[in-house]
Amino acid sequence: MPNWFIRPGQLHCLLTTIFPNGEYDVDIDQDVYKIRAPRAISLRDIIRFKRY
Repeated sequence: MPNWFIRPGQLHCLLTTIFPNGEYDVDIDQDVYKIRAPRAISLRDIIRFKRY
């Protein structure tokens, strides 16, 4: 996901809400977030957190 699509604070909040045990990893490569997690994150979840 491009890093302009969601701010770092929003992404952190989203990931800690969905994966409270910290079972995810985020890398940034050429302005793109690379997220490794136990399951996919839906676009609905991302859009909901972008409002905050």
